[in-house]
Amino acid sequence: MNMSDIFKEEKREEGQNIIKASLFNLVVISHKPEHIAHLETFITHIVQKFPCRILFVRTDETGQSEYLHTSFDILSQKTKEHTVYCDLITINASSHELSKVPFLLLPHLQPDLPVYILQDKEPLEDRTILPLLEQYATRVLFEPEKITNLCEFAQSIQEYRETKRCEIIDINWAKTTGWRRVLAHVFATSMQRSHLDKAKKIQIGFSVGPQKERSIQEAEALYVQSWIASRMGWELISVAKENSSYTLMYKRDHTTTTVALVPVSSDLLEPGAIYSFELLTYDDFHILLSHENERKFVNVHASDKERCEMPYALFMKNYQSGASLINEIFYAPQSGHYYEALKLFDTPLWRDIV
Repeated sequence: MNMSDIFKEEKREEGQNIIKASLFNLVVISHKPEHIAHLETFITHIVQKFPCRILFVRTDETGQSEYLHTSFDILSQKTKEHTVYCDLITINASSHELSKVPFLLLPHLQPDLPVYILQDKEPLEDRTILPLLEQYATRVLFEPEKITNLCEFAQSIQEYRETKRCEIIDINWAKTTGWRRVLAHVFATSMQRSHLDKAKKIQIGFSVGPQKERSIQEAEALYVQSWIASRMGWELISVAKENSSYTLMYKRDHTTTTVALVPVSSDLLEPGAIYSFELLTYDDFHILLSHENERKFVNVHASDKERCEMPYALFMKNYQSGASLINEIFYAPQSGHYYEALKLFDTPLWRDIV
């Protein structure tokens, strides 16, 4: 997909305002050619919500040829009332020329505007471009291609947080915002939280689609279960993985809770999005939250040994893409819960889970 095609300039209509706007600088770094299309789609969502100057770095870490090219373009977004134009500066660089890229980028940053960096790997994996730019950055946004070792990943993020000055935002964590808010609402009172205290089994279903190299389809489910465990003070005692399914065991007081993460085939949701949350307690209370046939709502069914409660639905914003996700990654405060959830991955139990 070509950015010039996506933002093809249209003829100005009579009475329509033309605006050139830039709320911030957005540096986008693609380390592999196969990631470009995904990042271009992400850029379209960003520009629709927040006009900005885009500096797009495209490189091929596996390529052998040497090249370094810079091009300039104008992107346009048209509404009924006006057309907004944004600058697009593209730098195509071979792996041998990467060290020159920061010096090409810096003169094109608009002064006195925030700088956001979006890249396709975790921060400490970029040892060439990011270290020279992060001192100017407001936030580093990252969506890694894959996580081969969750324990090392958690340690890497904690290290970056402790040693660097700019904020970091994990896009996969941001995508769980809707479910974290719904679960916080459902288990808001002490009586409702007591069901989590007595949890025997929790099962989280996550949507899967065709396997793609850049897709970590279980990431959101892993984050939500770890978030729950960290908030409840549970201790992880075992982890097992079979294909795309996970089984985790947590200890609390004198009992255990089993957490199962299972793939669900769904055309309703994007791959990786959480489809359902199911809880069964030791005293036979059962609750199921699921999208069923509507992505904008989560249906809630609860029952115990004596009664079945009236089902109801909760509205859920779409944090997989679009305006809600863009607001979350650019302007929502950093989440302390994210780092607490990461601590549960920082254990030898996760080292051999691939």
